Amino acid sequence: MNNEIIKTYLQKFTDVANDLNNVNYYLYAVRVNNRVNNKDNNCLSSLTYDFFDSQMDKKMIKENVEAILHFTENKYLKDDETVYEEYKETNYKTHKDYIMLSELDFTNENIKNGTLPGLNPDNYKVQVFLNSINNSNQISSSEFRNFKGIKYTVFYGETLPRDNSEKHRLVIVNRGNPIYKPKSLLFTFDDDDGNLKYNPIKKNLIKIPFYPGMIIIDDLCIFINENIKVLFGFTERIKALRDNKVSELENMFNEEEMLITNIKKFSNSGKNYNYFSTYDEERVNNIKNKDAKTIKELEKIGLKFENNSPIIENENDAEKLLGYICHVLKRDIYDENEISISLNNKRLS
Repeated sequence: MNNEIIKTYLQKFTDVANDLNNVNYYLYAVRVNNRVNNKDNNCLSSLTYDFFDSQMDKKMIKENVEAILHFTENKYLKDDETVYEEYKETNYKTHKDYIMLSELDFTNENIKNGTLPGLNPDNYKVQVFLNSINNSNQISSSEFRNFKGIKYTVFYGETLPRDNSEKHRLVIVNRGNPIYKPKSLLFTFDDDDGNLKYNPIKKNLIKIPFYPGMIIIDDLCIFINENIKVLFGFTERIKALRDNKVSELENMFNEEEMLITNIKKFSNSGKNYNYFSTYDEERVNNIKNKDAKTIKELEKIGLKFENNSPIIENENDAEKLLGYICHVLKRDIYDENEISISLNNKRLS
């Protein structure tokens, strides 16, 4: 992924959307609700959303979209310094993550409930949100004025099919309550006739930041702001995955009390749940089956063994073991005995 590819995506949309007769535009305010029915700790159980249609004139929305895209192009797409990586929780935070989306049929109950085997979890979370835009609760005007839980604005544009032309979609999401309720005396003023005139602002305002949190163009989803990902519950998904995998490890190594105790401590500390986004079942089985090659690899990173089982005496040992299981160890190309964890660049001693 690079800037030129992104520009090409944008151009396909704007070529059609320049004519207001060829596009529908909407501006929504969004409230995020808790996950529904996750008694089975399903990692794909998703958040739900309420949308308020601002009913803003689409010409005005188009002008705001163009301003945001202009800002984005000047900020990110005019040089080669922006680095893009396909989304993983272990990516460098200085890089921009992206996801290539695949359409899902939410009339299928197994897809709707997140129980269909083989669903890509990251694609699924974003598609749930997109599906919700047109198939979710609409907040009434009276409820909207309560401001409760409103934390995002969404610009949604879709081109209308003309002469068998391709249909394109543009979604821009900004984080932050779009409703500004004045907490002090605010005034507008003008001096058109040489005399200053002040008019108090008595009504609520809508604010729309130029800085986009994320942009979706057709099947390309780009995260501009790292914090926007909370909209999809990615962190909740990985925490649920962590809980599932720690439970599996507990059953698998049920006689290794110290190992399980330290893995639990480490896994529940800070953002260490991110390790589990690249959890490898095969590596776990190799450890359980006392595979000789695996033992040799683990000894290189300083783990000790008794009867070919790893001795996990503390959280530092647990970090090494999970680092191996979850593919976040990095070996120095000049000295294979120098190992660090690529998740946070900590050197293993």
